[in-house]
Amino acid sequence: MLQPGPGAPITDIWYSKVFVGLQDAAGHLFFPGPAKEGRLVFGLSVDSFNPFHMKTAKRKSSSTGIWLILLNLPPHLHYLPENVFLVGVIPGPGKPATDDINHYLEVLVKDLLEFWDPGVFFSCTFNHRDGKLFQAMLVPLVADMLEACQILGLPGVATAHYFCTFCDLDIDDLDVLDPAEWPAKDVDHIHHVVGMYKHAPNEERQQVIFQAFGL
Repeated sequence: MLQPGPGAPITDIWYSKVFVGLQDAAGHLFFPGPAKEGRLVFGLSVDSFNPFHMKTAKRKSSSTGIWLILLNLPPHLHYLPENVFLVGVIPGPGKPATDDINHYLEVLVKDLLEFWDPGVFFSCTFNHRDGKLFQAMLVPLVADMLEACQILGLPGVATAHYFCTFCDLDIDDLDVLDPAEWPAKDVDHIHHVVGMYKHAPNEERQQVIFQAFGL
């Protein structure tokens, strides 16, 4: 895939530095992968909608849709209805509270883990009549800020102590406007806190952890 020159606009997500540097489970570049294997990248899209189209004040109903988008397709084909896979719909009548959506996403994640490692072998494809092994990953998340916060396990309001989805700046330092002074998120710290939350003995302890760390 030809890369755009320095300073040129990025017209496809595959031209971004992040995607060029994606690695597989063995630590090798994920794309394009070995010649005898295929590599698939899916985007996860989550959004809530009113199935009854009601706009009357205080009469709200909400369902939540979960979709997969195959990013290997050309950009103009990504979001055509026939190319979008509907994973499921959470019927409502309200949005899932806090981390309740995890129970729905867990089903999808378990199915995709096999695609991540060791991969899934298709006995026959259009171009490979003797079959081909495919590996896949799920990145990025495509959602509005409210849905993104819930999927990522972050506070859903901009007034929370840890309000930012991109850095670890807290509400007490809201007046710090220089991006160079915004502390980057620590992935190891996030994994540690999420582990604490996951293995907490009860919901009360989970809430204490969430209030303390914003995760």
